[in-house]
Amino acid sequence: MKRPSCRERSGEVVELRATRALYRLSLPGLLLILFGVQSLNMTQGILKLTGRFSPGLILAVSIAGWVTLAVAVACLPFSNRLRFGSLALFAFAAMALPTLTLVIFRWRTGIPLDVHDGMFQTELVTGNLLQGHDPYGTDFTRTELMRWFHYTPEGAAIPHHYIYYPMVVLIGVPIYLLERAAGLTVDLRPMLLVAAALAFAVILKLPFNWRARYILAVLLVLDPFFWWMEGRNDILWLMPVILAALLALEGRWPIASWALGLASALKFFAWPFAAMMAVALVFRWRRGLLTRNAMLTGVVGLLLPLALTVTPFLVWNAGAFWRDTVGWLLENPPGFPIYGFGLGEALLLTNVVSSPSAAFPFALVQMAIAIPLGLFGLFRVAKDPTVGGVLGPAAVVLAVVVLCGRFTNDNYLAAAVFLLVLAITARKEETAAAPVQLRKAA
Repeated sequence: MKRPSCRERSGEVVELRATRALYRLSLPGLLLILFGVQSLNMTQGILKLTGRFSPGLILAVSIAGWVTLAVAVACLPFSNRLRFGSLALFAFAAMALPTLTLVIFRWRTGIPLDVHDGMFQTELVTGNLLQGHDPYGTDFTRTELMRWFHYTPEGAAIPHHYIYYPMVVLIGVPIYLLERAAGLTVDLRPMLLVAAALAFAVILKLPFNWRARYILAVLLVLDPFFWWMEGRNDILWLMPVILAALLALEGRWPIASWALGLASALKFFAWPFAAMMAVALVFRWRRGLLTRNAMLTGVVGLLLPLALTVTPFLVWNAGAFWRDTVGWLLENPPGFPIYGFGLGEALLLTNVVSSPSAAFPFALVQMAIAIPLGLFGLFRVAKDPTVGGVLGPAAVVLAVVVLCGRFTNDNYLAAAVFLLVLAITARKEETAAAPVQLRKAA
């Protein structure tokens, strides 16, 4: 039998390496193109639909997006500096530049083009808070909200509630004051862009291989379901969750807990992560992986940000705070329509519920599924108090809450998918690192 020559063996090695390289590039490249093209089409469509911008400006924004997408794709086979640098450039062109176009237009004219009504409400109550008025209990039907937004009977309750937590208002105060001092119309979307840039930087620091970090970055900054141009504020709580994952993976569990505490003070979607983290802290202490002081510092960090920011408003008007942030969820009000990509829409399409305004015990369904899953997750974390052990069960519980609600916003789905991928990646990293740590210990 004839043995292959050195040249043939060399060719086989080159072919094998090329195949492996293509495999490593395939998923990041596919996601980059898929989300990138969709984001560009959506943002350019929004700019056209406003009817406020010249064809030349829209063309310039479009060219910037498509050129930087091509550059990002071309840079995938090269160094991490080129990969992530070109991705950051594309994210700016595809996400930040169109958003800033709307922001600058609003600064100049005062017209809130394509602003999410929740962001508009936040801007209003931030100004009211600075004038000494409680954000909760605000009747938005008597504000500028009704000048720019119109609600159908199914959504009639929306302008009567401010559903976000006080921390959302408080972190917007500096941006509000800076814009007012500069004589500009208030627009808080720059705050979200800053948070996105910080989250992108944190993802780059995660101890994962480049493919995992690239996929996470694409899912965060290029998923069109996050609706950056509208100013949906998911990044405010997602950024500290990502930071908490990084800090915990580095072994800095107490500081990671403070980051999760901040996330919990921003949105209740972070509460499952805080609960799992609390159990992880206790059982890491019991295993001798944390000191008692470190464990207690972490537990305090999980609770204090929410307590400090909510308590003053409970003292101010507990009833208004409850009705705006919790009561409307539990009372199943008909003024919040059924819609989205979850259970509510499925029941509507199958005629189980008669109309978008129909009553249905969604909160009971959520609790019936999420509570057992959460308890099982806590049990799993007690046995496996790792970063993946914390993120995985919490992300599953969050997905249940999102999918089984009265409405499932597309940005909620985007957040749930991102966190599930983060949890899976963290689990894989810790599993791969365990044998190495055992060898070092030996």
